[in-house]
Amino acid sequence: LALFNPEEENMTLSLTPSSLGLEAEKSYRLTDVWSGESYILEEKIDFELSAHESRLFSINEYEGYGIYDSNISLSAVSYGAKRLVATMKYSADAALTLSHKPRCVKINGEEIEFTYKNEKLSFASSEGELEILF
Repeated sequence: LALFNPEEENMTLSLTPSSLGLEAEKSYRLTDVWSGESYILEEKIDFELSAHESRLFSINEYEGYGIYDSNISLSAVSYGAKRLVATMKYSADAALTLSHKPRCVKINGEEIEFTYKNEKLSFASSEGELEILF
């Protein structure tokens, strides 16, 4: 989704799911592609754009807990009540964009150290089962 203000004055743009051609009864996560900021669109959201400002957003259906982006390959991802489980096929420095702040991260059943800032979870991964508890 691209928003543009071609005017010389500030402009407020109001968005609803139906104005974007989306299902009105669902919620959506709008993520600013340039800043990484995220917003939840349920019934209506307003964006204030200054003169000649533009914004670019990705849109994903918002279903609660989840992974929105990852720099590592994950397979067999499953979601439960405040829990996410996935399989990692190799070791790497992992960075995942999450819907919520995790309270615990485990690999192969062992709790590991991690950092979480601006929706980004970072940790040293190894091959095996990843479990994220929210």
